[in-house]
Amino acid sequence: MSKQTGFEPKPPLSADAERAEQLLHNYPDVDAAEIDEIARFLRKGPFLEVHRLTSSEELAVKVAAFKAAHPSRFTLSVKDTLWVVLIVLGPLLTFCWLAWDSGKR
Repeated sequence: MSKQTGFEPKPPLSADAERAEQLLHNYPDVDAAEIDEIARFLRKGPFLEVHRLTSSEELAVKVAAFKAAHPSRFTLSVKDTLWVVLIVLGPLLTFCWLAWDSGKR
């Protein structure tokens, strides 16, 4: 039986995560297309890879500055908000309708 040291090596980052890391190191000296790449990765990238980048001490300040400079890229759109409302209220209203209908019989 092997003795555990408490240290587990981290798996390598994907190409997208490495690209986002590189761009964040260069932030704020990036162009509009690169800002889109960073925002897309931070919003839609794999959770564990996004967390690894955002929890890095050297990148945490740059990520915070990026999010402060581009807050509209991290809020829900009207379409996304309507979907959330539909997902939450749809089953609730269906349940209320069924409960109301069953009480009439």
